[in-house]
Amino acid sequence: MPARRAVEIHYGPCELFGIIRHRTLRLSGLKEQLTKAGCDVTLQPSADLERVEVIVNGYSVFRCGIRYLQFNNDGEDDPLARGAAHQVLDFLARLELASQVGPCLDDRRLHVFRRVFSLAE
Repeated sequence: MPARRAVEIHYGPCELFGIIRHRTLRLSGLKEQLTKAGCDVTLQPSADLERVEVIVNGYSVFRCGIRYLQFNNDGEDDPLARGAAHQVLDFLARLELASQVGPCLDDRRLHVFRRVFSLAE
């Protein structure tokens, strides 16, 4: 795995009892799952209303509505939090594979790099 495993969770404000503000109680399971996986998790408030976005090395890896995450748990019973953690780990594994290709990308290696990251040709 890469040495830098920094993960940012950008979360927007959500409405509760008619009051709109940033709340982190639904993010506890997602944060716990990523921390168990060995990631350094940082919570960043954003302006997107009721949205959660997980960013790794500048790439958006996972997005969902904040209301779909379970409220105040460890993430073991939350399939969405476990799925997000799985996607982050999968992305980190692909990033490690791509880093083994080397800094010089010829046409063949560039094609493999694009396929690994599912980028357009």
